[in-house]
Amino acid sequence: MTEEQEKQFILYGCGSRCLIAMANNLGIAITREEFIDRFSPDYPQWITHCGITNTSMLIDLARKIGISHWADTTADFDLLLKHQAEGRLRGAILMTARQPTDNGMAVVHHSRWFTGWNQNDLLVWHPDGSGADLQNQPVPIQELACLKSHFLMFLA
Repeated sequence: MTEEQEKQFILYGCGSRCLIAMANNLGIAITREEFIDRFSPDYPQWITHCGITNTSMLIDLARKIGISHWADTTADFDLLLKHQAEGRLRGAILMTARQPTDNGMAVVHHSRWFTGWNQNDLLVWHPDGSGADLQNQPVPIQELACLKSHFLMFLA
C-alpha cells in the first residue's frame, strides 16, 4: 500500500472500511494494508480512487473475504431486524445517497456499518473522511427516507 493509496482509501473507501471492520468483528482478520494490496489489482478504478465501491463490488469483496456468500438489499428496516432476530444477519451496511448540510441535503454516497439500534436511532460504525472510525454514531430512524437509504445485508 502506497501513501497515495492510503489517502485515497480514507476519502473514497467508506464501504471498504466497513467491510474491514465487519470482517474483524466476525473474527476474520484483515488489515487495511492487506485489503488494499490484495484487492487493488482487481479494480482498475482504485488507481485514482482507492477503495471506492458500489453495491456489487461490496458483495464481491464480502464473498472473497469470507463474510458471506449471500447478500440482499432492502430499504425495509423491519426486514433487517427480522433477519437479525433469526440470527441470519452476519452484518449490514447502511448505504445513503444524501447527507444533511448547512444548506439542505447534498448528494453524497456514503456507507456505514450497522451495529445496532435503539428506539429512535440506528447505531452505526462511521468511517469518517478524516480517517477516524467513529463507534455507535446515531442515525435517526425517521431520517432514513430523506437520506435515500437502503441496507446491504450479508446473510448466513
